[in-house]
Amino acid sequence: MKAFAIGVAATLCLAARGGPDSVQGRITLIDPAAGILEISGVRIIAKDAVVENLADQRVTLADLKAGDSVDVDGSFSGPGEMTAVKIEQEVSVTDEVEGKIAAVDAAGGTITIGGVTVKVPAGAVIEDGNDMPTALEQLKTGSRVDCEGTWTGDRELTAVKIEID
Repeated sequence: MKAFAIGVAATLCLAARGGPDSVQGRITLIDPAAGILEISGVRIIAKDAVVENLADQRVTLADLKAGDSVDVDGSFSGPGEMTAVKIEQEVSVTDEVEGKIAAVDAAGGTITIGGVTVKVPAGAVIEDGNDMPTALEQLKTGSRVDCEGTWTGDRELTAVKIEID
């Protein structure tokens, strides 16, 4: 019951900040004994997270394996590191990172979220909060964004779509 109360409190705190940060993709490394997993170099601290399988049943971290698709909600706790509140196993997921923009490099065509470099190639769709097209130069540090694309390296996502929350 204590773990449940802590999870609920953490979720409420995340909601008050504008929603949880999120990472989606395939598990590239998992160490259930240490309570960690990785998605393309993003370290997920999962020892206190609620873990659900494909049937939405609560399971342990040891029930997941490298290659499984997961959706992780939590908060970035350092560069390339997230403390998870909830991990949901999925049949498949769109590779994604969601959180606050820490840096914008319009000339280099990148933004940084929680230590993850998001490459924004020509042709990537960028939408403002009203679903209207906008430019990379219009993105601001501190804005919350949802970036969909493909994990193309450790802590590197190449975006096809960016939505400002």
